[in-house]
Amino acid sequence: MTTDAKGQQPATENTAAALEPARPARLPGRRALIRARREQSRRAKPFIIVGGVVVAGLVAVTVWAFVQEYVIPPRQLVVQVQDAKYTRGDVVEFIRFNQRLSEELGVEFQIGNSLFDALQLIQDNELAFRAAPTLGVSVSLQELEERVEQLLGFPGLTPEERANPRTRQSLEEAKRQFLNRVSLTEDVYREIVRKDLFRQKVREVLSQEVPRIQPQVHVYEIVLTENTQQTLQRIERALAAGNSPEDVALQFSQSPDVQRNKGDAGWFPKKVVPEIDGVLWGTNPDGSRRLPLGVPSEPQYNSEAKTYNVYVVKEFSEAREINNTALQKLSDTALEEFLNARRVELSERKELFMDLNDRVYNWVNKQVKLASVRPTPTAQTDLLSQFGGP
Repeated sequence: MTTDAKGQQPATENTAAALEPARPARLPGRRALIRARREQSRRAKPFIIVGGVVVAGLVAVTVWAFVQEYVIPPRQLVVQVQDAKYTRGDVVEFIRFNQRLSEELGVEFQIGNSLFDALQLIQDNELAFRAAPTLGVSVSLQELEERVEQLLGFPGLTPEERANPRTRQSLEEAKRQFLNRVSLTEDVYREIVRKDLFRQKVREVLSQEVPRIQPQVHVYEIVLTENTQQTLQRIERALAAGNSPEDVALQFSQSPDVQRNKGDAGWFPKKVVPEIDGVLWGTNPDGSRRLPLGVPSEPQYNSEAKTYNVYVVKEFSEAREINNTALQKLSDTALEEFLNARRVELSERKELFMDLNDRVYNWVNKQVKLASVRPTPTAQTDLLSQFGGP
């Protein structure tokens, strides 16, 4: 290497040194990498834990909500008669069965009352089923088959028709379609029908003990839309003056049927219309009638029709044959009294349970309304119209 006069290297050598590539930096060793990764993992661990807890919490909340909404409610006990237990899910199935059955028959289904009615009917069916042996009541397989056929729209099949392959095929298809609509298995469906049959047969046995000849009163009904003292006084004066209950009803009653029946509600024994038994049959301490013949009663409010009904007993019979409508009502009353006695007995032994609260009511009605296919208007009737009449 040469130098100039000032002792400096030539510029060409400096340029060459500058262009010489730099030596690579020394890479960290394997142990250093492991330590770095461990440090990084230690710093990230809290974030991983927090994230895991958040995800687990979200999953737990979702699972809890699903269980609370879809798993637990259908399995909660609502009715128990001795060792027979019915859950919310059973009640929904029972209501849907009766809902679809009503719609198949063209009868409006009252969803608003369905829960209480279903719980009551489930309990009644179970009570009647368990009490049936004491009354000598049984249900044969043939009776069950005939009832199933009737409900499916094949009433009164003869043995020849039942054995016909085409009839059997139509019956099986009708059964399959109905079970699909109600989302029930055939075993559940048949069990509902069987226990309902037991209740009906218990009622038939008890109806045989209802006396066909009973004391009865002949009742006239004057329907008023307003309860005014002036109108009541006019009715009382008209009857006291000797006007017949028919004429008074035609003059004052605001019932749409008054021109047809002239206010004649018919003959009534006790217990046919319990709401007014005290009015029609009540007695004073001396044994005299609280409502004498030909005297108007105090107005009785009918909450369904929103009317005030005045009753007049025209005559009294010590022994008169009851009509078929009264017989059916008294048979229902006999069954109700029989089942109520069983309720008292089992309640004292703590073998009877029914749970009806707002949560159960809302949940069951929600499930039922999801399957509803028809509107459900509320019917209004006069108090005596379904039991009497000329």
